[in-house]
Amino acid sequence: MSLQLERSKQLEYNLAVLKRRDADISKVLDMAGHVVLYQFNEDSKVWDRKTVEGSLVVLERSSAPQVQFGVLNRLSSENLLETIDDNFQTELTEQFLLYRNLQEEILGVWFYSPPERAAIAELLDSLTGAGGEPVAAYGEPAGEAGESADAAPADVSDAAGPSSPASN
Repeated sequence: MSLQLERSKQLEYNLAVLKRRDADISKVLDMAGHVVLYQFNEDSKVWDRKTVEGSLVVLERSSAPQVQFGVLNRLSSENLLETIDDNFQTELTEQFLLYRNLQEEILGVWFYSPPERAAIAELLDSLTGAGGEPVAAYGEPAGEAGESADAAPADVSDAAGPSSPASN
């Protein structure tokens, strides 16, 4: 079976499973096999690892909100669900996809697969017409293995990248 056919079948299967939770989901636009979520704490200027990790899916819905992405959380029964609209901001870095949600929180998504990170970032940009302001000016999370790390107060585009898990 070709990889393309396998992926198509996987998207169809995920759609069937997700429709049991939300009948308004009409299409799974794309997915990533494994991600870990970090949140930037603006008071302490550090990235904190959240208790959210699992498969990421980008969804199209037949009712508002029209487009969302979610993480099917393997660590708890609470899944992450974010609305994607014209105000949704993303920024792709060497290690993370950073975004600012509707609550103005700054979050970072670490992807196990770099090609999936790039594909999801491209899809989100196409859905929002992005290409504007950077999401954060505080560096990025320390890496998948890091629980939290101080981030340099620099523009993300100028950041050297996260420290390696071995250096934490």
